[in-house]
Amino acid sequence: MEVDSNLVEEFKHLNKENVEFRKKCAQLAQEITSGQLSIVKLVEELGALLVDVSPSNRELGTWVLTHVLEGLPAKHFDKKQLDFICAFYIDRLKDHHQVVPAVLVGVLALAKFNHFPDGAASQILSAIFQNVACQQQQERDRNNIYKIFEVLLDKCETELCAVGLDYVCGIISAVDGERNPRNLVLLFNWFPKFLKTVNLGHLTEETFEILACYFPVDFKAPTQDPNPITRETLADSLAPCLTAIPQFAEFCFSLALEKLDSSLEIAKLDSLKLLEMGCLTFDNTSYVQHSTEIWSQIQKELFNTPAPVVEAACLSTLVAVIKKISLDSSLNSTVKDISDTLKGNLLPDSRLFEPSAKILLNAAKASHTSCTIISKEIVPILINTFNITTTATHKVALLNVLINFFESSVKLYKLEFDELNKIPILCLKASVDENDSLRKIGFDGLRQISQFLSIDLRYSVYDNLQKLLLIPQTNDVRNSILNCLDELAKNYPNEVKEKLIGVGEITNVQTLEAYLDALSVIVIQGFFTNTVVDILFEYLRKNVSLGQTAVNSLKNILLKHDGDENVLSVLIERGTISTLVDWFLSEEDNLGAESVESVAFILKSIIGNQSSDRQREILFKEFPKVDLIKSVRIFVLDGLLCRLRRDVQIDYKILDDLMALIRTKNNDFVKNVAVQLLSNLLNKCDENTLQNYLTRYESNNDITTMSWITKALVMRNHEKANLWTDKLVTLLDENREVAGSFRIVMNDNFDALSLKSNCIRMLLYQQKFFTVVSNRLYENYRPDRGSYLVALGYLLEFTPKQAILLQFKKLLKLIILCLDECEESEVVTVLLQIIKDFIVRKESCIEDHLSEFLTRFLKLSATNKSMKVRILALQCLEECTSSFPIYKLLLHKQEVLSILGKVIDDKKRIVRREAVEARSSWFLLDAPI
Repeated sequence: MEVDSNLVEEFKHLNKENVEFRKKCAQLAQEITSGQLSIVKLVEELGALLVDVSPSNRELGTWVLTHVLEGLPAKHFDKKQLDFICAFYIDRLKDHHQVVPAVLVGVLALAKFNHFPDGAASQILSAIFQNVACQQQQERDRNNIYKIFEVLLDKCETELCAVGLDYVCGIISAVDGERNPRNLVLLFNWFPKFLKTVNLGHLTEETFEILACYFPVDFKAPTQDPNPITRETLADSLAPCLTAIPQFAEFCFSLALEKLDSSLEIAKLDSLKLLEMGCLTFDNTSYVQHSTEIWSQIQKELFNTPAPVVEAACLSTLVAVIKKISLDSSLNSTVKDISDTLKGNLLPDSRLFEPSAKILLNAAKASHTSCTIISKEIVPILINTFNITTTATHKVALLNVLINFFESSVKLYKLEFDELNKIPILCLKASVDENDSLRKIGFDGLRQISQFLSIDLRYSVYDNLQKLLLIPQTNDVRNSILNCLDELAKNYPNEVKEKLIGVGEITNVQTLEAYLDALSVIVIQGFFTNTVVDILFEYLRKNVSLGQTAVNSLKNILLKHDGDENVLSVLIERGTISTLVDWFLSEEDNLGAESVESVAFILKSIIGNQSSDRQREILFKEFPKVDLIKSVRIFVLDGLLCRLRRDVQIDYKILDDLMALIRTKNNDFVKNVAVQLLSNLLNKCDENTLQNYLTRYESNNDITTMSWITKALVMRNHEKANLWTDKLVTLLDENREVAGSFRIVMNDNFDALSLKSNCIRMLLYQQKFFTVVSNRLYENYRPDRGSYLVALGYLLEFTPKQAILLQFKKLLKLIILCLDECEESEVVTVLLQIIKDFIVRKESCIEDHLSEFLTRFLKLSATNKSMKVRILALQCLEECTSSFPIYKLLLHKQEVLSILGKVIDDKKRIVRREAVEARSSWFLLDAPI
């Protein structure tokens, strides 16, 4: 057949790296798959390239054939066709080095076909071993060679194992000397399978050494690598190779113990991991032979106060080794040796007490046998030492170790012996000791081992808790007592209910606070929820003092267990809202500020978690009960209305009542709640209602009310938001107090206008408001308008930093003036904190005006009346030294040192300290490194 040269010429004009080249190859593969073209015809057409005298042309032809093979389905060829193609590729492995990369990819493509011929794998590998010097190839080509090794072993395991040591020798010769981290990860992930599949024979040690040369892994990825291979990845991949087969045990122990003695932390960690991982593969005998040496090395490490990560690795390895030799008769002597070595260190004032105790506890956890030997040897010593020790801190240290011994012995291995059974009694005695630290460890211990306490001991604990729960304790002790109660309630709910719930009538407020605080810990356990709620309602009805205590306790429960569905559902079922509203209305003249706030919080917490329909039901029942005849009722209204969903309609006449209350009430406490509720309702109401009420309120000039109405509008991005914003800016000329209005609008932390209160909160509303107002301040500023500077500070306080940066150039003049002239230290503090953040972030807006800012920092650090301002100014000065180029700072060095030399005599110690640190940084600015 005459050769068609059109195809050859077409490929000659295409770059093999080009997309068009790949597309053309894919098209040929499609034609072969569909039967329009045969592989024989393709080879004939490519013949001019495949047998060309030029290596470049032979490479091109081979790439075409390779890419075509990649595009064919796995079932396409029969055995005879694959024989022919494999023979071609095996022969090409002897070709010029320029052709080899295409041949390697082609071999990978061939390996996917179903009828891969017998004997081809060994022939391919033999050709690679003889003709391709692996470590002289490019990184990508070596990677392909390793993939060929992996794929062919998976596909032809029996055939390759039959080749014997020639196969092993070829593999280890090919990989010897690899340094590329990605190639190494590929090899390390495959090598365990290779090692477990073949018989290494006399090449065992040589194979191990080829891998061991990378141990321990000391590697740092290049900083420019976008997806780097880490040291940990390499180390984690290498360890399974070194411990893959039992025959490596002798070499592995020698290597690990040698490197464990290194001063490098990574060497210690990798060695310990190797010893631990070997437990999965190596036999008991190997570990028995080396157990003394391993123990000696681990003991040495742990006694030298290692880094926490090394300490954890040492203990983990020790446990693994003891567990490994647990079935061997020599375990007893090994564990006895550990025990005898360490028991002399178990005096709590000994420097080695803590590491020795840790070693013994971990060794005991390793197996039933080791736990029995160590516990019976060590526990009596610790108990005797505890009994003769008089120092509380020493007793705490000893009891802590004893508790851990008890837990591991009983929980893990169900051990029982007389000395072990004394530990819970020691905890009980410690829990009633006069020393706070002992009481705390006593209750911590009882909590830790609560599942294993005898019934008699538990009842003794209950007797103690009955008294202790009702009296004040230090915070740490109180927390331990309540945690112990919580654990006992989980394990023995009926006993706790019988002995500790319903302690009789309590008439003292402080005692009731302590009792209800204890119940708040267990209320979320379903067994106790109804009971605790019953007790709260019982005291709610007693008298006003106890009722307020119960209400405050219920608030604390909802705070502590925020959103707990079990508690909320019980509160709804028990009619808590009606009960609370009725109680409030009956006692409103006698309630303190804390209680009225608690009622509002409880109502919000319960109502806010209900569906719209359920909220409507609650509102229909409770809202008619409440009017604003008495201003204190605003708290009930706030509780009922604040967290309504936006689709729940109300009688918006309440807005007029709120406005009337705001206008007539001088009590800031009440007015603040009313105006926030007004803002909440305006933010959520429908458009018609909103327009109606805005028209009524337009003539209102009360600053606080205007601020909150503006916030409601700004948050919902209403069309009239700009109108109300303009009113605030206009009033700023007349009243300096208006400046605080901008803080109200920008502050996103008010519960009344939060997403939790179902308010409308448009994205980026703060940035938009900031841009509008800052532009007005910039455009309208005059020297006699000092209120603008105050307003700017309050505006910036809650503005996102990126928004400030966008406007910084325009606002620079006002910021500088504010630092110079503003007398409100709170405002200057805000500005300095923002500037400090920009300095730390090395923002160019500060660097470009460095001289102006340094002058202000120096002035504020030396003269300002506020300590906070002086401290922040000094911190800004110090941060400049590490954020900006030295040549820009040197111009100011002498001036800074001169002024800071005076500031170090400031009357406040904390200011003096900051001044010293700032001055030191400037003094060392151009010091030689």
